[in-house]
Amino acid sequence: MKKINIKQLFHKICTKQNLKRVLEVIAAVFIAIMLIPFVKPLEIKWGDYTVQVRGTEAWLEKYNGKDPVVKIPDYVWARPVTTIGCNCFSNDYIENVNLSKNVKVIDCDAFYGCDNLQVVKAENVVEIGMGAFFENTKLKSVDLGTHLEIIGDCAFKYCTSLEYIPSTDSLQRIDSMAFECSGLTEVGDLSGVNLEADYIFEGTPWMEKQQEDYVVINGVLQKYKGEGSISVIPDTVEVITSAYGYHPDRNISVYIPSSTTKIVAVDLMFSEEYTVYIPENVEFIDYSPYMNEPYLAKIITVSGSYAEQYAKEHGMNYEIVDGWEVPEEE
Repeated sequence: MKKINIKQLFHKICTKQNLKRVLEVIAAVFIAIMLIPFVKPLEIKWGDYTVQVRGTEAWLEKYNGKDPVVKIPDYVWARPVTTIGCNCFSNDYIENVNLSKNVKVIDCDAFYGCDNLQVVKAENVVEIGMGAFFENTKLKSVDLGTHLEIIGDCAFKYCTSLEYIPSTDSLQRIDSMAFECSGLTEVGDLSGVNLEADYIFEGTPWMEKQQEDYVVINGVLQKYKGEGSISVIPDTVEVITSAYGYHPDRNISVYIPSSTTKIVAVDLMFSEEYTVYIPENVEFIDYSPYMNEPYLAKIITVSGSYAEQYAKEHGMNYEIVDGWEVPEEE
């Protein structure tokens, strides 16, 4: 058998032509690996993180460390870290987190269960997902930059140490129960913000200190605090949310003004204690396909109205009249 000369073989491989081919193969393999995330998400380990690489972005899926102070990486695999994924941080260790300038989305339940989280800093967050900071009772300082547009359902619910709405400069929408039972003491300037959602500020110190019977922001009725059997909604109200609650302790006749076009709450429809006078200008009434309850309220309306159609579709008790006199509240 002919003896192989390793040295000669190495020199043969390392000729210019062969070396060029080797480098081309290495480059091709590298490019192929880098292109995998464009075909399907690629899960990798990166320091203390499990990361999902997606096309031109990187999403943090899971934080596996135990440090109390965390700095989110700017890039993973040459991709900007744009999203903190669902349930990414769920531990008792983290106290302070600094999100990178590339993070745009904090996804659902991202920090749920972080019982000791106190401070969150970011620059360019655009959206906070459902329950992102749910029940972070020690969270008291949140700065997300000046680009925040959406605060999702229950995002800061039960954040009892948080006293303000973070980053309202570009805010466009706050969803249901976003600050319910939080420590909110002031809401600030919410001009132009869509507040057509249920129980956004319910159970907060801010709501508790409101003295008027009707708490209205941006034409949206957030809360009815009256105690009478007649409720005449102010004619500045354009949208009614879950301002009344389910099954009050008395029968209430609710008179909706001609300014109102939407009722985005189902509590008025489910509870038999309500008799609701709905004018023809109301164009939408919400319903819940997930609640297996009868619609027990009585609707008073005019012929051909949306409210009449709604009552028929849901088997409700209703009465058609030519009109009605609006009484004085008690």
